[in-house]
Amino acid sequence: MPHATPAPGVSPDAETATALKLWVVLARAYQAMAERDRRDLENHGLYGSEFAVLEALFYKGPLTLGEVGRKVLLTSGSITHVVDKLEARELVARRRCAEDQRVTYAELTEAGRELVAGIFPAHVAGDPAGHVGSGGRGTAGDDRAAEATRSRRRCG
Repeated sequence: MPHATPAPGVSPDAETATALKLWVVLARAYQAMAERDRRDLENHGLYGSEFAVLEALFYKGPLTLGEVGRKVLLTSGSITHVVDKLEARELVARRRCAEDQRVTYAELTEAGRELVAGIFPAHVAGDPAGHVGSGGRGTAGDDRAAEATRSRRRCG
């Protein structure tokens, strides 16, 4: 972790020194939170990318694999691998669109829904053993969500 001390011979002004100190404090806080989340996810038998997929499906409902990838910032190859692992654990199921066989949806199974629902109450209550994720606020693309809803009506 870099220190807020300038290199020898460099004398930053007070504003720069304060900015450097703030950066260090924020970086350390982020690392502490990320490590806590990683350990908590491990306690639930999950990796971050797996939980991100479960969380997106929990809050947004069935999504195409491409939509899931965009929401959780994973490439198409990575999302396929993560969904394969979640499907093998029976937490997620794939479903083909009846109208367009090229489109595949991912959706939570009952076991997946129960797992995510069991994790969040502890998170919301501030229980360190259940603290993971962003409570559904970390997924992006509300305009794509509306598009997905229209598509689900067609492919339902």
